[in-house]
Amino acid sequence: MRAECAVAFIASVAFSSITGAAGVSPSISVSASSSATSAALPGGLLPVDQAFPLRATRVDGRLVVRFDVVGGHYLYRERFEAAIQGKEAAISRLPTGKVREDAFFGKVAVFDQPVELSIGLPAAASSGEPTVVAVRYQGCSERAGVCYPPVTRSFKVAGDRVELLPAETQRPGLGTLQRRPGTP
Repeated sequence: MRAECAVAFIASVAFSSITGAAGVSPSISVSASSSATSAALPGGLLPVDQAFPLRATRVDGRLVVRFDVVGGHYLYRERFEAAIQGKEAAISRLPTGKVREDAFFGKVAVFDQPVELSIGLPAAASSGEPTVVAVRYQGCSERAGVCYPPVTRSFKVAGDRVELLPAETQRPGLGTLQRRPGTP
């Protein structure tokens, strides 16, 4: 049985939805420069969306999601999952990653640099019918010595439009953070 990475639910972050319009690239972005995400939490811990800013673009019948990984952080390769309309979906074009020894999972592949994943969209999404694509991921902060809980971000895709849906987050106190083994 695999243990979940440390319970490190970070204070929720306000999100805005950005929708592609005529003449505008159909992509969304959660920006690390947003005033809602600009401050680090105690111990230098960044909010999850600042540590792993992401954006999604519809390209040739696929949703391409790019994660920009901030220095001192990494994402677990095997913790990426996707679903379309609530049903499991395949992720393709995911690089191999770097192998590292992890205190929680042993030998694992991680990404400490930007990474893109690609998810095939159903034909209905191209015709303009709204399709919800959820992406789940998990990463850690080496700087703060904690792991973030798994995070799910959902996108509504309809024709050329891609919209980030509001995040569903909990707001427990920072006292629920757990340190990674071997950190002070």
